[in-house]
Amino acid sequence: MPVHLGRGNGSLFNGTTQQHDAFPVLVNRSVDSSANRMILMTHQPVDVFLMVVIHDGHKAINHRFFNHKGVEMFVGLRDLWFARGRFALMTTVVALVALLVVMLSGLTAGLAADNVSAIEHLEATHIVFQDSGDGPSYDQSRLRTHDIEQWTQLPGVTAATPLGISRATMTAGDSSIPVVLFAAETGTFLAPSQLGTDGTVVIPSALADRHQLSTNDRLTISDSTFAVSIVPSGHSFSHSPVVWMDLHDWQQITGNDGSATVFALQADSGIDGQPIKGSVVKPLNDTFSAIGSFPAENGSLQMIRGFLLVISALVIGAFFTVWTIQRRHDVAVLKAMGASTRYLLADALGQALIVLTASALIGGITGFMIGELVSGSVPFVSDVATTVYPLLIMVAIGLLGAALAIRSITKVDPLTALGGSK
Repeated sequence: MPVHLGRGNGSLFNGTTQQHDAFPVLVNRSVDSSANRMILMTHQPVDVFLMVVIHDGHKAINHRFFNHKGVEMFVGLRDLWFARGRFALMTTVVALVALLVVMLSGLTAGLAADNVSAIEHLEATHIVFQDSGDGPSYDQSRLRTHDIEQWTQLPGVTAATPLGISRATMTAGDSSIPVVLFAAETGTFLAPSQLGTDGTVVIPSALADRHQLSTNDRLTISDSTFAVSIVPSGHSFSHSPVVWMDLHDWQQITGNDGSATVFALQADSGIDGQPIKGSVVKPLNDTFSAIGSFPAENGSLQMIRGFLLVISALVIGAFFTVWTIQRRHDVAVLKAMGASTRYLLADALGQALIVLTASALIGGITGFMIGELVSGSVPFVSDVATTVYPLLIMVAIGLLGAALAIRSITKVDPLTALGGSK
């Protein structure tokens, strides 16, 4: 099978037959004068390179580009070094977008956790709400506690207990602290182990440290005095810290005698039917939207993050569109020398992948470090879901934008692009 090898240094092809050091075979190195003129028209310098075209006597079936040491050469990689200033600027811009994506993802997850963590960590599988006609709502739901027995008798339900939720102001010394009260019957699967019936409230250690509270200190809620019990970790509801108390104490200070906000159920499987008219049951993780501020807040942040990902694709696409136009002559030279469209597309996409990967790493690492620094003062979550996944999506969308931008490579006609039609 004949092997044709062409050698050039950006300005010269010769038509002699010669043994090349990198290839211990005798090859016919022949290029016509028009191809020689094509090389002369390239606008950027090229080191000595070799092109090997393997054909079956009728048409070319393979080709490779090599440098003078016999190592396979990729034009896109050489572009990164030749135009390093432009690519450094592009990498910086995309890295800033990646930083914004990571920061916004961490903030979105942090605000979501600050909104729903108390519900998310309940030891329940389903929540029963009052059916008000406007959809489930933790703020508007009210259920009679004596109806809980009907839910415990439902097939599949292993346990059920009432849960009271309300907002209040807690007074400790000279400090007035807005909190959300969560009330459960002492000893049930919802209640913290420190909760008792002796007028005790359970507060998270972060809240106690912030207001210099210790175990057995006294505080006031709605003109009633309670003893403090502290737990290491705590959760929040609608951006307010949660304080646990006994359900009977909650009913007394809120005036909700004989009622609760919702019922919490533990079930082995899905629950069918509604034994109480005017009630609705939802899986626990489907009740986050029942917190008033959560849907609008989370939806807005998710929309902004989506726009950032689209912007990153547009920025990448715009850059590679301009870059592809500037490289039309180079692409034409390569196609005239036998480079396939598949090779050129893979080379250009590889170039885009390098830029996107470098940008994602720079922006992602910077965002992660900033998130770790500010997580103590603002609600921010740094984990795989807020760093790696958004960056992978950004790289994928960026590659799509680059692919759309460089699709014109498939339409390059060597003769027309190099002015041969004139």
